[in-house]
Amino acid sequence: MTRRILSPTLLIFVIASAFVVLATRYSKSEASYPAEEKRMKVVRRQGQLKLKPTAREKDSFKKNVQEEKKEEREVDDKIPKHLPLKVKLRSEKEKAFKDLKNENWTRDFELEVTNTSDKPIYCLELVLVYPEILSDSGFKIGVSLRYGRPDFIEFDTRPITTDVPIQPRETFTFHIPEQHQQAWREHKARRNWPDPKRVEINFVHLSFGDGTGFTSRGGTPFPFNRKQSANPPCREGPKQTADRF
Repeated sequence: MTRRILSPTLLIFVIASAFVVLATRYSKSEASYPAEEKRMKVVRRQGQLKLKPTAREKDSFKKNVQEEKKEEREVDDKIPKHLPLKVKLRSEKEKAFKDLKNENWTRDFELEVTNTSDKPIYCLELVLVYPEILSDSGFKIGVSLRYGRPDFIEFDTRPITTDVPIQPRETFTFHIPEQHQQAWREHKARRNWPDPKRVEINFVHLSFGDGTGFTSRGGTPFPFNRKQSANPPCREGPKQTADRF
């Protein structure tokens, strides 16, 4: 009776110990792999735990990654790199926004923009463009994303007491306004538009509220110097970039 009771107990203990050894060896051997291989999960027998992924396994892994990327909505950040802005999709919403099967992707768009300058930003305007979708006039469809009063589009506009800026190193999150979400759903149903597989984030205007800032898609600084003043760049608003709803 003692043997019959003890044997299953020992068997369970041995199996559990084997799993612990397996996990420990896999963890140690994984640390020596390149970054790409660390994300791979390869099933190995206990005597083959130290074997690195084979060329065939690597190729299969890369193919699967590429296929997964094809299933995601692409985000093309076209904001000029010299601007004092750091932008990224909010990590909690990124997967849902990029999911091509998600019909509520406009609701899940959340763009975090950080002011990396040493001055407060009183006005910031971007435009989210759907380059695959064209209006009747031939323009790409887009949605304006604006922080601050529209008056700051004029270079000489100064802050008033009700203006609240984005402070240095502070982050503001842009959403697609509800009315634009509704407009997209209506246009999509009426015109049989597909959901875009790619979106672009373009720059329009940034004002520090002191007469300085950046404007146009190229992020031209203002006020303009004398050489520029003879032929200043045109401020490219959303209408010049894309048609809005």
